[in-house]
Formats: sequence, C-alpha cells, structure tokens
Amino acid sequence: MHQEESNWPLAEGKVLKEKFDDIFSATKYTKALESLRKLRLEKTHEVRLRSHRRTHARARTCTQSRSFSLKSGQIKERRLKLETTRTNRDSANKHQEEVKRAEADILDSEEKIRDLDEQIRVGGCHT
Repeated sequence: MHQEESNWPLAEGKVLKEKFDDIFSATKYTKALESLRKLRLEKTHEVRLRSHRRTHARARTCTQSRSFSLKSGQIKERRLKLETTRTNRDSANKHQEEVKRAEADILDSEEKIRDLDEQIRVGGCHT
C-alpha cells in the first residue's frame, strides 16, 4: 500500500487530479487557518488597545472630575470672599459718609465758636 501511495504521480489523470485537488485543498485550508490566526491576533490586539484606552479615558475623567470639584469649591469660596468684601466696602462707605458729616458738623461748630468769640470780643469792648 505504501508503494501505491508513492506512485501517485504516475497514476491515471482522474486519480492524479483528485490527489492534486486534495493537496491544494489542504493548502487552501492551511492558508485559511493561518489567516484566521492572524485575524485573531489582530482582534486580540485591538481589544487590548481599546481596553487600555478606556482605562486611560476613565482615569482622565476621574482626574477632570476631581479638578472640576476643586475648582467648583474654589469658585464658591471666592464668591463668598467677594460677597464679604462687598459687604465690608459698603460698610466702610457708610462709615466714611458718617465721618464726612461729622467733620462738616465740627467745621460748622468751629465757625460758630469763632463767630461767638468775635461777638464776645466786639461786644466786650463796647461795654
């Protein structure tokens, strides 16, 4: 039987054609398997790459979220400081107006005192 298998190149056309078809079909099958292996490797690589990208995207999102929270807190703090500063400014402006009125009152009083002193001096000499 082994000898018959080794003489297949000398066989009839039909047997020879079947043998070649078997060989080339096996070659096509082998090529198809190799193509499937390569495709599997490529897809595995793509899945790993996408997983890696997703992990980094999540990390960036967490970092950005924390940064946003910090900035949001800083904004609230600065708004509170701004409101406090405005309140202090308004209070200072009110006190400044009170001081201006008091100074004006003092100036008026000093002028009245000078006028009275003048009247006393002038009136004291005629008496």
